[in-house]
Amino acid sequence: MAERVAPAVRTEVRGHVGVVTMAHLESRKPLNLRLEQDLVEQLQVLERDPAVFAVVLAGTDGHFMTGTTDRVFQVVRQFAKPVIAAVEGHALGGGCALALACDIVIAAEDARFGQPEIRAGILPGASGTQRLLQAAGRYKTLLWCLTGDTIPASDAYLANLVSELVPPGQAQERAIELAEQIGGMPPLAVQGIREAVRLAAG
Repeated sequence: MAERVAPAVRTEVRGHVGVVTMAHLESRKPLNLRLEQDLVEQLQVLERDPAVFAVVLAGTDGHFMTGTTDRVFQVVRQFAKPVIAAVEGHALGGGCALALACDIVIAAEDARFGQPEIRAGILPGASGTQRLLQAAGRYKTLLWCLTGDTIPASDAYLANLVSELVPPGQAQERAIELAEQIGGMPPLAVQGIREAVRLAAG
């Protein structure tokens, strides 16, 4: 009998907001690759859905996400609608870079970010160093990347990696609330502002 595997990504539409919940699969590489494939496919479905005005990315089991590949980042960076990260628990390595690739980051007060790749003797991938540099500047980026230390959400907020802090367990609901608010704004203005900010950041 074939083993039944739980879906790597769960998607629901709440009003005009697509909510994408990613399973934490760090310990099983094949499943992690499946999560990435599922995530890309679900985002593409939501991008094509005219009823969806914004998307929220969230994790499960006390983790946002850890490892990932550049394909996911390309989809998020080029996504035609606002994307909000709802971070509970840990967003490390590729998970940290994925959160920073979103338009807005809502984090629980006890969440932790970081680029720990140096501890394995490798460089942060998926534009991790560049996104940290854009948000936090050279000195914080080098401190965090060269030590591999995790970043408490409060420090991440002060370093402009996080848009807003909320009590533990409330990141997803707050992200959905903001997504609904942004989704009610004139769509051409939303698109123009996102493009202008991204061009300036690039």
